[in-house]
Amino acid sequence: MQKYETAVEFLEDDDFETQSLPDLSEVFDAGGLLSVKLKNYFPREGQKEMAKAVQEAFARGKILISEAGTGTGKTYAYLIPALLARKKVVISTGTKALQDQLIKYDVPKLLSLLKLKTPYTVLKGFNNYLCRKKLDDIRYGNVLAPKTLNYVKAIESDAIINKDNDNADFAEINSKLPLKITELLTCSRAQCAGKDCPYYPDECFALMARRRSQKSQVVIINHSLFFASREIDKNPNKSMHLLPDFDALVFDEAHAIPDACRSFYSCSVSHRGFMQFTEDFLVVLRDIDFEGIEAFNTLFVKLNTASRELLDMLRPYKGTNDIRLLKYLNFTADAEYSELKVNPLFRNKMGEIYLALKDIAKLIKNNAESNPDRFEKLTETVNEMMDTVVSVMTFDRNKDGTKKDSNYVAFSECSEKNYILTISPLEVGGALKKEFSTLLEKGTGIVMTSATVSVNNDFTKFIYDAGCADLAPETLIVPSIFDYAKNSRLFVSEYFPDSNDDARIVKIINMLLPAIEEVRGGVFFLTTSYKALKEADSILREKLKDKRQVLCQASGKSNFAMMDEFKKDGNAVLIGTSSFWEGVDVPGKALSLVIIDKLPFAPPNDPIYQARAEKCRSKGIEPFVNISLPEAVITLRQGVGRLIRQENDTGAMVICDPRLIARNYGRLFLSSLPPMRRCKDISDLMSFLKAQN
Repeated sequence: MQKYETAVEFLEDDDFETQSLPDLSEVFDAGGLLSVKLKNYFPREGQKEMAKAVQEAFARGKILISEAGTGTGKTYAYLIPALLARKKVVISTGTKALQDQLIKYDVPKLLSLLKLKTPYTVLKGFNNYLCRKKLDDIRYGNVLAPKTLNYVKAIESDAIINKDNDNADFAEINSKLPLKITELLTCSRAQCAGKDCPYYPDECFALMARRRSQKSQVVIINHSLFFASREIDKNPNKSMHLLPDFDALVFDEAHAIPDACRSFYSCSVSHRGFMQFTEDFLVVLRDIDFEGIEAFNTLFVKLNTASRELLDMLRPYKGTNDIRLLKYLNFTADAEYSELKVNPLFRNKMGEIYLALKDIAKLIKNNAESNPDRFEKLTETVNEMMDTVVSVMTFDRNKDGTKKDSNYVAFSECSEKNYILTISPLEVGGALKKEFSTLLEKGTGIVMTSATVSVNNDFTKFIYDAGCADLAPETLIVPSIFDYAKNSRLFVSEYFPDSNDDARIVKIINMLLPAIEEVRGGVFFLTTSYKALKEADSILREKLKDKRQVLCQASGKSNFAMMDEFKKDGNAVLIGTSSFWEGVDVPGKALSLVIIDKLPFAPPNDPIYQARAEKCRSKGIEPFVNISLPEAVITLRQGVGRLIRQENDTGAMVICDPRLIARNYGRLFLSSLPPMRRCKDISDLMSFLKAQN
């Protein structure tokens, strides 16, 4: 359980104006505050340049897009101007891990150094906080096994329940806990008892966090919550906004903004989702002693029967598929819509699900007066599911049967026990432009920063994807200060197996096993698929046996637990896929060798990529050059960025894809990477690793 050091004195707005604040030179220059107060700090011109650009963006209400390489001190370059700005500042991160780092370490440290009493807080999604009512239900319900109950009691004793809202240590549930425990102790907005809860509103952790955010001068959120807050602000009926009215906005890990926006505005329905909705609804009905529960029960049976029959129909469509393969009996990518034949079974089952939801919505409306607050939330959930069903069935086709020029794609993910039907936007630049334009009109300064925003020092792709092309953004590149040529090596080879070779993982490991055994320190083996991840896990466990601990993302452990174990071991091999390509910080010898199995191009059969590519081609644009290549370059740069995290770190990077040498576009990848010295062959790599030992 996290306890955040957020109990700082709240000041009135006038107090901020009277505080004596240093200028940036007094903070960043040689002999300045950071040099004097922080051990091992040294002035960096790039850091100071970025801090001045951030300060200028805040003052002028402009957009700054800054790429700041590893080691430039990017975090302090935006945090210090934010804390000195005398403005309400929101800082949005791509990961919760960075949120935790900022709130636990960076912000309190800088406030102490700057001698400021600025109120600050972290804010996360509603279901990240401990639900005290659910905790009571568990504690007194006698429904858990003794071992699990002891676990829950330990969590409870670790949660400081403080009724003083200004100084509450909010009991947050996070990735340190097993998912089954997290689900027991948290609730979604739809599950929330609201006014019927004995802890509403003054002792509810989620609401306490929101109230604190309204009083804070600096609020740290994540990208998903930023988009949620913008949607909530558009609803005039909401009594409490997520965020205060802010004057400045910082996006750290800004490369993730377009994907975060696309994910937020995606909607899904699933078989498990319908069943969970039914269970949650019944809990609500019992909780409020609703007398007409049987009428709802009949409709729930109707909904779940239709959903189960749809699951039976979709079982042959395992994996991920374009919805159009389900909607039409004869769909192909180049088919004329006038010739497509609708799949009547799929259409009928989706229709039955829609009608069941419609009947539930009607019954809710007829009984809403019995408990308006609880039924309002259920109505919102049902309406969202109905809208998603309609959108999935109509996203590609006009009423007259002709093809619709849609900015959406719908796809299915099917397994033996579940289906998920998702509709997702393709280009989100328009939505982002609208949000940023609104903020700029109010004079809000916006800073977007990341270690990887450009492709070969060119921001064009990111500026377009982030909707900033017409918003006159200023750009800045701050190069890394690390001596990559001295401290690191890059090994690429035309002799690595082809990317389509089914035996490529075992061949790669056989080629690199001497290097893996030689290196003194930890090893990352990063893959681009779960299939490769599982193969690497099996092979490396057999090859290394008792020589090194092997940790794998598919083991069932949380990422947090694996990273903690990896760092403590100092000599382990960690096999991971997408979530370990970015946002993971392992300084020192604990990570001395990073192996990337192949270039991280989006899978050609990914429905979102296919739809984006189709949209590009309709505009006469080549999708490989404009989507696949630049996005793969940025992802690769993120993976490579795991290696050198501190000035004195040393290590080797191996990219096991012969296309880096054989294809012309390989030069674009290589020119976008840090200036690491290239190894001629495996023996050259071994010599470097031995020298580090």
